[in-house]
Amino acid sequence: MHRLRPSPEIETLAESILAKTAALKSIRLQNHALPPVSSTINSLTMSVAPGTKLGPYEIHAAIGAGGMGEVYRATDTKLKREVAVKVLPPAVANDPDRRARFRREAETLAALNHPNIAHIYGIEENALVMELVEGQMLKGPLPAASVINYAIQIAEALEAAHEKGIIHRDLKPANIMITSSGVIKVLDFGLAAVSTSPTTDVNSPTRTLRASDDGLILGTAAYMSPEQAAGKHVDKRSDIWSYGAVLFELLTGKKLFQDETVSETLADVLRAPIDLSELPGGKIKRLIQRCLDRNLKTRLQDIAEARIALTEPELNTPQYSRPTKWIIATVAAIAIAMATIAISFREPAKPAATSHVFELQPPDRGSILSVAISPDGRHFVAPIAQDKGPQLHIRASNRNEFVPLKGTEGASYPFWSPDSRWIGFFADGKLKKIPRDGGPAVTLCDASNGRGGTWNRNGVIVYSPAPFVDLRRTTADGGGCPVVLKLGTNFSYRFPSFLPDGNRFLLTVESKEFGPQVGRLQVSSLTDPTLRTVIPEYSSGFWAPSSNPEAGHILFQREFNLMAQKFKWPTLEAEGDAEVISDSIQVSNVAYTQVSASRDGTVVFHARRSLGPRQLTWHDRTGKILENVGPPDVHGAWSLSPDAKFLVKAKYVNSLTNLWIRDLSRNVESRLTYQYANTSVWARDGKSLVYSGGDVSQGSLFIKPLSGENNETPLVPTRGLKTPFDWSRDGKYFLYSELGETTRADIWIVEDPTGQQIRRPFINGPYDEFQAQFSPDDRWVAYTSTESGVREVYVRPFPNGTSKWKVSTAGGQFPRWRRDGKELFFLSLDNHLHAVEITGQPGNEATFQTSPPKELFLTNAPGTGSHGLNADYVVSADGQKFLIDHPTSNPPEAPLRVITNWVPAAPGK
Repeated sequence: MHRLRPSPEIETLAESILAKTAALKSIRLQNHALPPVSSTINSLTMSVAPGTKLGPYEIHAAIGAGGMGEVYRATDTKLKREVAVKVLPPAVANDPDRRARFRREAETLAALNHPNIAHIYGIEENALVMELVEGQMLKGPLPAASVINYAIQIAEALEAAHEKGIIHRDLKPANIMITSSGVIKVLDFGLAAVSTSPTTDVNSPTRTLRASDDGLILGTAAYMSPEQAAGKHVDKRSDIWSYGAVLFELLTGKKLFQDETVSETLADVLRAPIDLSELPGGKIKRLIQRCLDRNLKTRLQDIAEARIALTEPELNTPQYSRPTKWIIATVAAIAIAMATIAISFREPAKPAATSHVFELQPPDRGSILSVAISPDGRHFVAPIAQDKGPQLHIRASNRNEFVPLKGTEGASYPFWSPDSRWIGFFADGKLKKIPRDGGPAVTLCDASNGRGGTWNRNGVIVYSPAPFVDLRRTTADGGGCPVVLKLGTNFSYRFPSFLPDGNRFLLTVESKEFGPQVGRLQVSSLTDPTLRTVIPEYSSGFWAPSSNPEAGHILFQREFNLMAQKFKWPTLEAEGDAEVISDSIQVSNVAYTQVSASRDGTVVFHARRSLGPRQLTWHDRTGKILENVGPPDVHGAWSLSPDAKFLVKAKYVNSLTNLWIRDLSRNVESRLTYQYANTSVWARDGKSLVYSGGDVSQGSLFIKPLSGENNETPLVPTRGLKTPFDWSRDGKYFLYSELGETTRADIWIVEDPTGQQIRRPFINGPYDEFQAQFSPDDRWVAYTSTESGVREVYVRPFPNGTSKWKVSTAGGQFPRWRRDGKELFFLSLDNHLHAVEITGQPGNEATFQTSPPKELFLTNAPGTGSHGLNADYVVSADGQKFLIDHPTSNPPEAPLRVITNWVPAAPGK
């Protein structure tokens, strides 16, 4: 960027300002007596040793230092959280008047409770206690789409501050952090000014200047507004200038003004030409131009206008040179006359809208499970799993935060009403709805473990409850009982999606009759149960409307690609070949594509993330790593043979999950199954295993021998979701769970699993019971239940005992026995491994006793869901070692990817 040398007058002005600042600082240090040195902080040197305590805050290490103090990482010993502590400079800490003013104004700053502002918790002695933000400093150059996303968040932070009369005064990339979840945090309101009146300059909580200090410049020269650089009064428009300078740097990777000396940089801020030729065109450039206007009256007046400008859709507007504009004007004059004749025959085509791609990050420590965009494109709703489980969160398209909806705890698979006012969802074994703007949730009907719903303009809702052998139809007002839509036997149905007529709907149909690919995307209707294949893909499919009322697209998944197929719904005819919209879509299962589209041409889906390899590692009882088992590998559920010589893993191959077996002694791996297969359980003799998969519902069980003909034998071929748990030592019994149509998960027993396969319930009640494990002598069964309201580990006698003992005391799951039966292990809900001693005579309920749980160490075993077997750990025979599966890295949570104006071509064009 070309820079003009400042005039001698400007250089003199800048140097005078700097000299005045230095003189004022010198006078203050000479004329103000320093108080006695504190026993905890040396306020003159601002050096704090690790272990020092400031009230309840214990200092650990220095983070950084600047002109406004030193910052340390510390622990709040009362609330058990990490914080940042900024030790104030002597100019504030040693002046009682300024300290008092600082305290009052810090209280005002503490009122800035906004997700994009690092929060101020309070003041302790001569220090400011703040939120500790983990992340990276913003640094350019960045793609325009990313800058727009970050710019909206920064604008929202400044908007919240300005609404309370607070001006930042030192906005720059170094004071803006991006967390691992993509959330912007504006830091260091240390120079912030609390506005009082246009003539009051004594209003910064970290400067709190006396009247004689007028004209003192604080801030960073390259990002100062001209009025700030000149030592004049500043208001919120000064932050808007700095905001423009920050966006310029994020886009170009260069500072707007940067000269050899501070005085020259200040001079540039006041007079140098502003060159924006390196910026991309469009709304971001127009916004920066308005922010970097030296005329206060024509500069952007309110930061909220920046947020609004960046969230509005943008049309492509051709840019022409002056000669070209003259030619166009001449031609246009001629064309106007011709247009009066042609206007009755044809309207001019509208310019195509520009497509933008950006990402929505989940809240800190949150995981987005699915997503739905409202039909009008103005809101996103997603169940987000955090510490207490999933809950619906809603986010307006022009805002930057997900807000939880009360009354939606445990929610899954939300969907919208056609008018975008209501949200349907599944929770507590029910189908429910809740107003978009919040309010009490309304129960519509029973719907255990629902897998998708759709809502038409007549108030009809079609949904898929477990065990997915049919679809149900109910009304949005909750009146009447659900009607069963019988579509055919030996099939499984999920994720309905109404077509525009409100009668026909898309759905995912699964059946072994389809062959190795298992599933198809088909269409049915409320009035005719006939099924017709529209796309021969094993994927859920969602209707995406277009400007053509008789056409649109079906969005579906092909491997990891998001595809769009042009489709005429009145005739159910596909047009041309499907086109790739994105090559990076995340799926938890091949049939569970998470994608949603609105009427305005916006599509949102889970962006694919690479989970990376996982490593199996033996640990001792303290958590110390002893040795690795096998190489790092990308896999899902796994199981270790009883003799620890073989390992079975679930891997995603050719659009299906299959099992692979590794001989650990020879380090050789081979494929074990050629149909859908997931969780596996070894027989005690190591000669066979049971795995889940294969059936149309992907929940049937199969016995897989590991020698001889190697053919699978069906185990419990009835329909419904099933998860295998454990074999008895003698092989006469097998435990598994089954998710019924209206009940929760129950534990079942198969007697003579390799013969007659007599099936009966072991625990069949109103709560979830799962993760069952035989004791080594087969006299007891340990399992997990939700009867107390949270998951806890219990033990019951086997085979017919009615007594039970609660083993865990503060939440527990995934029990495992030691080989001699004298110890039981389990994971707490926060993944700490615990051990419990077992005493008593085998089979004698009167003598059964357990010790209080003893915590061993923290694991990072993630488990595989509420009813899954695989807790990603195995106990050695003597109980002294634990094989734990853990990722070799910690990837961030998968974001939501949003594409505006995504349609590849207008229908019929």
